Amino acid sequence: MSTDPSGHRIIFHRIKLIENIDVYEVVALSGSPWGLFFVDMYHSRKSRLTPNGFQRLSGPQQFIGFNHYWDDFPCGFAEQKQAMPKDLRLVYASIDSVAREMIGRNYERPELHEAVLQQILAM
Repeated sequence: MSTDPSGHRIIFHRIKLIENIDVYEVVALSGSPWGLFFVDMYHSRKSRLTPNGFQRLSGPQQFIGFNHYWDDFPCGFAEQKQAMPKDLRLVYASIDSVAREMIGRNYERPELHEAVLQQILAM
């Protein structure tokens, strides 16, 4: 699990599968930074590198995101979580804890991020 430099957790969703690479859009619950993570689940070794603007947390963390495309990302976490099978909900952060971190935050994608996102979605 990652955070922004201030320690805010990230929220994510999978936007696309390109060949064997999963593409995830992420944003810190603080509203910035935004990013794209490219994950190759079949790569021969696991990387410990962290993208610029993010830092790794040690120890177990609950997920705040989903392995599917989410139309109004990052808003609507409660609805996304409620739509999941009940047995998976326990590994996800509570709706209340996510809502508290999101209060008063602006979730507007930066122009460059939006342009790259649209190119990937068009592929």
